[in-house]
This record gives sequence, C-alpha cells and structure tokens, in this order.
Amino acid sequence: MAERKDQCRYCGSTAHGYGCPYGEEKIHIEVGDSEHCIFCGSTNYGKGCIYNNGRLFKRAPQGLHMHGHGQRKCIWCGKVGAYGKGCPYSPTGNHSL
Repeated sequence: MAERKDQCRYCGSTAHGYGCPYGEEKIHIEVGDSEHCIFCGSTNYGKGCIYNNGRLFKRAPQGLHMHGHGQRKCIWCGKVGAYGKGCPYSPTGNHSL
C-alpha cells in the first residue's frame, strides 16, 4: 500500500472540509492518493462526498468522490488497470488513472 497523502495541498494541514485559509472556496483538498477521496478523505467511490461542491474541479460533479492518482487505479471507481469506457461514476463514462 502506498503512503497516505492526506495533507491539504494548499495549507499542509490534515483537516477536511471548510476552514482552509488558502484553498479555493476555503475547502481543504488532499494532495491525494489512490485509496482516499481528495475532498473528504473517505475510501468510498461514487456519490456521497459531503465536501465536493462541484465548483472546485470542473470534471468532478457535486457530491462525487474523487480519489488521487496512483497504483493504476481509476480515480472514479477504483478499478485497477482499467482504460477507456465503462466507468460507472466518471462524468464522461471513461476510466481515469
């Protein structure tokens, strides 16, 4: 398993949600790893992220968990080594490693 990268990419703290003094819309966003959502830190995929407001990343619709890149896992569904179409959570239907 890769090292957890849960520090906020803007302020360096390990907090989630609102309160970042430097982040866009004052939301902490993890540096990111393939095991955790960059917005809320959970290991879930799909809908249900409480901190993704849909305005921070154009490709991440509101409420959708988005994991960091790494370990050849799709950032939307977690499938290893998947390429092309077939992702159930991606806004475009394509896997993204």
